[in-house]
Amino acid sequence: MIGPLPHIALGSTAVGAAGHAAEHGPAVAGLLFLPPAILIFLMGMNYAASQDLVGGRRFLAGFEAMPAPRKLAILLLTMSAAIHIFLVPIHRDDPLTAVLFALDGVALVAVSISAFLVPAWRPVAVTLLVAN
Repeated sequence: MIGPLPHIALGSTAVGAAGHAAEHGPAVAGLLFLPPAILIFLMGMNYAASQDLVGGRRFLAGFEAMPAPRKLAILLLTMSAAIHIFLVPIHRDDPLTAVLFALDGVALVAVSISAFLVPAWRPVAVTLLVAN
């Protein structure tokens, strides 16, 4: 069995082998929940389409027609949103930081959804990511 990741002390903050602060490890580990959530969502949309529900059919048609780079951008935005949302409970001692992480996570989810709906989603995504 492999032991814990080595940490390098930089001032008063320990940084893990992956380059993130050690206390942020649970947020990065939270990404493990993302693939099953995406799979469940896609299965739900497939079921909705099979039941002739308009939303399911429209989503699947749009998703299949979407170019691969946009799908990748949506995935990366969703991953960033998940990390920010999983950082909220870690910062429960600092309510302002927790609220800011929550707002950022919700905004990233909104931008990733808007990538399906709004043609000009890129400037909003770039602005939000630069603001991080």
